[in-house]
Amino acid sequence: MDIMHWPSKFSRLTAYDIGQNWQSAVSGVLENEWRSVCWSPELGLFCAVATSGITDSQKVMVSSNGITWQNATNASNGDYNSVCWSSELNLFFAVGNIGRNMKSNDGYYWYRDNFAGNNNLYSVCWSPELGLFCAVGANISVVSKDGITFTTNIITGIDFSRICWSAELGIFCASTYSSTTNIMISRDGLNWTNANSPGQLQDGNKGICWSAELGLFCVCSNSSIKVSADGINWQNATSGVIENAWRSVCWAAELGIFCATAESGTTNQRVMISRDGFNWTNAVSGQSQHRQMV
Repeated sequence: MDIMHWPSKFSRLTAYDIGQNWQSAVSGVLENEWRSVCWSPELGLFCAVATSGITDSQKVMVSSNGITWQNATNASNGDYNSVCWSSELNLFFAVGNIGRNMKSNDGYYWYRDNFAGNNNLYSVCWSPELGLFCAVGANISVVSKDGITFTTNIITGIDFSRICWSAELGIFCASTYSSTTNIMISRDGLNWTNANSPGQLQDGNKGICWSAELGLFCVCSNSSIKVSADGINWQNATSGVIENAWRSVCWAAELGIFCATAESGTTNQRVMISRDGFNWTNAVSGQSQHRQMV
């Protein structure tokens, strides 16, 4: 499979050009603690959510270009950790602390529910194949087919961090804050199995994503980036500024690259890109500020 599939607005640039030239956003409530961002291809819209901010009603921003942002005008009160988009339901779905969740069809107008329970939810993703949202958090996993009715499973002792879905493998793969159960996998979002420990994944807000083109999961944390073809057996990345506190990673199929961001570490070297998950190149521009989402 040719992963070098470039959209028409890009030239065939090298890995040293793509993903390394960054600029700051210019509007919106940028002082907030933004935790998650996702893209809706149907709406042509980015959506970001925050856990803290100037006011409770300004925890959501939207943007059509990633540079100029607009505050949602009817965002629900609460502290939100993660947001995802369902093309099938035409729905943004966000989860947060003490069991809060909220939904929007356009990114601007939101309505809130509380699922049964007070556990913090840290990450959510959508499985088109299962027709299912799956959210994970402190000792809990939650699934929903519509963002309205929820089924929960209390998993004592497992503090989930981030989750992603692999359609090709038919599994959810989640990272955790635990140093003994780093990675867990599930076929239904409720029943989870420990993967072979990746080893030396440090406690932290570990990011995780799936590349269908490479057939690889990629997970990052403090001083560690690892990849796996099955979610069970993991290998170390071999280059880049690995000692940084990496917090988030995503895959761009159109560009054929992973992009990872760090919360702390070497100044101006808090973004890395990789074409294979093993070999990473440091970005050379951008501000030396905390970065927790891509």
